[in-house]
Amino acid sequence: MARENSLGFLLMKNSRVVARLYQRELMTSGITAPQSGIILVLNDGELCQSELSKALNLDKANASIMLKRMTEEGLVKGRKDAKDGRRVIYGLTPAGKKLVRKVVEADKAVAAEIISVVGEEAVKAGMEMLKKMHESRALR
Repeated sequence: MARENSLGFLLMKNSRVVARLYQRELMTSGITAPQSGIILVLNDGELCQSELSKALNLDKANASIMLKRMTEEGLVKGRKDAKDGRRVIYGLTPAGKKLVRKVVEADKAVAAEIISVVGEEAVKAGMEMLKKMHESRALR
């Protein structure tokens, strides 16, 4: 099979392209593309590490490393869960909340760049496909 006809290959290749686009847009904010995902998810509400891992499709070790770094940078804070002292619940700090607008702006800029290349209808169809893939238990 030619790599141009391989869905998996094309998804992996383009995920790296999109990550580079995000990184370019986020350069002045001091955060990475993966950290921007954590900021967007935690902007919707506090979560424990395993919930955050699931929301971002990250393994728990990578989520732990990123949360530790972001805590050290003052972007997120953790607190013990009142119901289960073994769990830590993470939320954005005021500094982390200030970055939400920059992350949303970066997302819009990346989307606009992709739309300019493939068109709005293709982006809508692609988003539907990606949402279904994320929601599918078979692909986890």
